[in-house]
Amino acid sequence: MKYKQSKTKKSQPSTMLGADADVLHLWRQRCPKLCELWPARGKIQQWEGVKIGRGALVGRVVEIDLSDQNLTGEVPAELSKLAMLEALNLSNNQLTGAVPSELGKLSALKDLCLKHNQLTNVPAELGHLTALSGLYLTDNQLTSVPASLGNLS
Repeated sequence: MKYKQSKTKKSQPSTMLGADADVLHLWRQRCPKLCELWPARGKIQQWEGVKIGRGALVGRVVEIDLSDQNLTGEVPAELSKLAMLEALNLSNNQLTGAVPSELGKLSALKDLCLKHNQLTNVPAELGHLTALSGLYLTDNQLTSVPASLGNLS
């Protein structure tokens, strides 16, 4: 009796892409504009504004640039689960509410651009982002800026 050898499927470069993809899929479900930009059956690697890492960061979301996309709603707290995210640009949209305090957990984040939205509050936790070299918050509806942001270099 001969046995068929099962063909193994090629796996993602890293199983972490699955976790990062879950975060983006959740955001897509909550934001109608992302349904237009990110096809449900499309590969995350091909989604507009999403950059996947290489080398040691292969398979991880390292950059999101969704500037000028007419996004509405709030900045999702779940983005804090994108542990290797280095750049987040959500400028020139119509985002409202407070910047989630959970974004203060993004230890790899170097650039955070949230200018030209309708955001109302910035959490003190952003002061914990020691890798952050660029923080852009102009033209929002901010009532104050936490003193902890003065600790950023």
